[in-house]
Amino acid sequence: MKQESGLSPDPVGVSDLMVLNTPPTFGYRSPAPEYRASTAEQHGDPSSRPRPLLVCFSHLRWNFVRQRPQHLLTRAAKRFDVLFIEEPVFEAGGTARLKREGVGPSLEVLVPIVDPADTQSLTQVLHGLVARELDGSRHRTRVFWYYTPAALAFTQTLHRDLTIYDNMDELSAFRGASDALVSQERTLLATADLVFTGGYSLRNGTLLDLI
Repeated sequence: MKQESGLSPDPVGVSDLMVLNTPPTFGYRSPAPEYRASTAEQHGDPSSRPRPLLVCFSHLRWNFVRQRPQHLLTRAAKRFDVLFIEEPVFEAGGTARLKREGVGPSLEVLVPIVDPADTQSLTQVLHGLVARELDGSRHRTRVFWYYTPAALAFTQTLHRDLTIYDNMDELSAFRGASDALVSQERTLLATADLVFTGGYSLRNGTLLDLI
């Protein structure tokens, strides 16, 4: 990784994230150089450094089947505070909110609860919920980890220090997939700093076709 004077060599723990994942890395770009580490981060006791925040956006439910996201993010929680944000659940009445559940040390699952009457403005509702959640955090650095490109619709304008796309499946080929999913995936591939794939066929086939 390229290093510049005055910068922490790995301010958002990229090296930690790369060793979490065993599939081949598809591509990588260095984090934005404007991030400047404090003296404590560069030279101080590691235990005194603020823990970065890893926010995962997933099409999979945490409690459905224990698979790739659970394995990787449970390990990531040793280094990061992890928020696992699922797709919304619709419940009539009440105000949109995030339902929280602690599922491990430094790891919380957040489920957006949305009134069906708000489906026409769902993107704005989800953006507001996530933005308010992140505004309340005091973390200095922020990593967005995407399992679904669809989450770009409500997160693209939110600040992050690093963007990761972990491509498990060809979601655009699934029954009922949104027509916008292919263009969202192109955008995510163009902006991601780090891309993982679920296997060589995804890396050498679908993703290369999208670039």
